[in-house]
Amino acid sequence: MAVYDPILDPINLTTLPEVNDTAAEDLFFMGAPLQAHLRYKCLVPFKGGAFSRNLFQFAPLNGGAYARGVGGFSLIKPVTLGGTVFDPRYYVVMIIEYLEDIEVLNTGNLAVFDLVELDVANAHQTLTAIIALDLNQNGQTTGRTININGWVEAYNDGIMPSYDGNIYTSYGTAARNGNVNKALNGNVYFGGTSTGAGGTLQYPQLNTMYNLGRRGADEIDLIVGNKPIVSFAENRIQTQQRFGQDGASMRDPYWGATGFRFKNAVVLIDDYFPTAVYPYGSSTNGGLGSNLTSTISYTVPTGGAYNGFPAANATLTVGEVLVGFNTTRLMFRISDSAEFGGTPTDFIRVPDGTRVASQLKLACNFECTAPWTGIQGYGWVA
Repeated sequence: MAVYDPILDPINLTTLPEVNDTAAEDLFFMGAPLQAHLRYKCLVPFKGGAFSRNLFQFAPLNGGAYARGVGGFSLIKPVTLGGTVFDPRYYVVMIIEYLEDIEVLNTGNLAVFDLVELDVANAHQTLTAIIALDLNQNGQTTGRTININGWVEAYNDGIMPSYDGNIYTSYGTAARNGNVNKALNGNVYFGGTSTGAGGTLQYPQLNTMYNLGRRGADEIDLIVGNKPIVSFAENRIQTQQRFGQDGASMRDPYWGATGFRFKNAVVLIDDYFPTAVYPYGSSTNGGLGSNLTSTISYTVPTGGAYNGFPAANATLTVGEVLVGFNTTRLMFRISDSAEFGGTPTDFIRVPDGTRVASQLKLACNFECTAPWTGIQGYGWVA
């Protein structure tokens, strides 16, 4: 057999490749239904100012029964209003091109795909993935004060540890369990055993979590976890589906994927949620980082344990994480600035070469106006 230069063999010289021109298949990015719900239902523009403030009531006025004709009413006006404060957090994705590529090579009829269009689409997906991961983390501990304030701090009560091992004694710069009492307290649930080991998700646990985030007509409307825990939940309610159709499969109108209903909530899989199961819980997480530790330390708080936590100090197995949201109490703040609202800038040339750069920037934050309306649970294993 004749030996040819591998670039100049007869086939390459005489035959063009067949390129699938229908799509450049995305084999990297994953699904983020929580962010999809936030963008469709909870998007609130940030129109300027030093920060955003959300007011809340934390105490009643003085009042009660009294005897006819007897005075002595209290003239003390109690403090009943407080507020949380959030400042925008800033994100950027850089889009870098070479002029030789986009002006000379990737042009004309022989350019099957537009390189700039592909990279701009990649930038949007990269930003989405970064925000999806940060929603599961916090924006107040050391090293993370430039990141958004995620649900892990919103759905904490200042007493029990969140799945990341942190106890968030404040939210939106306002202290919990002080002058505002429990007004800013979210809910944390441990689904493991009484010794801190991982447990198996049970239907009563799912029902308890749902009811902890319920008050009057306010109910959880979205439950999110990664593939393993959502599969556990679906398998556990299978028996109940035979008697009540609240668990029937449905297609989510905001995300488009099939989930199932538990009471008033739709349960969906989010590939960016914390999980201990490979490949979704790998240390690289698709090259974007991981946010899950296998175990955390737990100390019984003053007053005793509650919400499934052990009655004695223990090392808790984090396992799988499941979160219930009431999206009517959530705000996904995004700047209405053209520069910081998620629109790529024009390409700018570097002075010493042929590279050009565009910036995709976003000023945003995640705010919960009523942390008691949601709950995070963890501690389950297969």
